[in-house]
Amino acid sequence: MSANKSLNCYSHHAPKADWFKQYFEYKNDFDQKHSLGSQMYSFFKRFLRDSELLDEGGFSRTAQIIDKIGLDEPAAWGIMLTNLSYTPQINWFVKRMNMGETYSKEYTLSLLVQDGAKESWVNDIWSSFGRFVELPFNEVGMGHAYKEKNRVVSITRSPWEYPEPLVVLYSLYKFAEACDGYYQFTLTRLLNHDIDSDGVSPTEIFGIDRDKMEKILNGLSVNYPEFINCSFTIDLDNICKPDASGHKRRPG
Repeated sequence: MSANKSLNCYSHHAPKADWFKQYFEYKNDFDQKHSLGSQMYSFFKRFLRDSELLDEGGFSRTAQIIDKIGLDEPAAWGIMLTNLSYTPQINWFVKRMNMGETYSKEYTLSLLVQDGAKESWVNDIWSSFGRFVELPFNEVGMGHAYKEKNRVVSITRSPWEYPEPLVVLYSLYKFAEACDGYYQFTLTRLLNHDIDSDGVSPTEIFGIDRDKMEKILNGLSVNYPEFINCSFTIDLDNICKPDASGHKRRPG
């Protein structure tokens, strides 16, 4: 597959907390004012595009929303993780590393090679994952690292304990758009992560179980009926219908 050319998106220059601070401080002046080295800058720009914080116009609409939310809020990182879940490296992480399971470095590298990553790249990919889970991504579904002698030796994915409903709604729109614009799906479908699909369910991204997801969906349906409608069928499965009229509005 094409993953052998794309899984190593950030080499050993995955983003650091200070880079985010500089980007959100300087915004469209970031190119001129940042203090990153050339390789760091190049790979961070890739990350900014992947997370939709940067577009052709510069500091994107998504970046403006996150700037307003604040980087100290988990919701900001939940939005970024949603977008990153549709890019090669983090999509692999979300889909191949299951919630609640501990993945050693050795085992993860073997999975990467099995899935087509070049052996010369897998250590960099692991290093990149280690940096991601040092950021607040660790609280919204990526999990935490275990270190020995300051080196990451394993990663355990853990769920977002208190997912922000509006971030879940945003991820539902991304999911629907990626599934050929199919704006109707069941809760059972959202919880089935074995289906081969371009859409990534919020339950897979954030580790949301059935009971919690049902409560979130029902709350969204009550509070944001212009964006989503959920109802029960005879077999008690939730039917979710994000609004697909007009220009397919997204929340925010």
